[in-house]
Amino acid sequence: MRGDDHAWNDLRPAGINRTAADDVAFSTALADAAVVEFATDPLRVYVTGVSNGGMIVDRLLIEAPGRFAAATFVAAVPASAPLEVPAVPKPLLIVNGTRDPLARWEGGPIRLPESRLVRRIIGPECRDAEGAALAWALTSRLRSTGAAGNPHRT
Repeated sequence: MRGDDHAWNDLRPAGINRTAADDVAFSTALADAAVVEFATDPLRVYVTGVSNGGMIVDRLLIEAPGRFAAATFVAAVPASAPLEVPAVPKPLLIVNGTRDPLARWEGGPIRLPESRLVRRIIGPECRDAEGAALAWALTSRLRSTGAAGNPHRT
């Protein structure tokens, strides 16, 4: 599933992947429909996303904190703006690679892969992966149990 115009309206500044779509309302309505359609326990609905999908997960946890039991971001780091404090702490798994050319471990602007002839910047400065994990742990009042300080490098 992709957002409107193949992008989600995440928490990055206006003008970056922005459309008129209300992706928080869409995502929560989809979760509500799945609960009804598949007789799912509404307290056991989880959300995950990869890349820009991971960035919308960040937004969902902030703007719809009671809707999801836990979440995962994969190959996604939030923008460098300070994170908002989630109203409800949630278990969160953050998975980032040390060699990801877009959601780079060390942070910085999101760019097209180096294999492209032109390295066009496609996003604002993003947090480094360790900083993002620590910020979420602190704002969520959670204890980090991951190995953010000692990544497995592949």
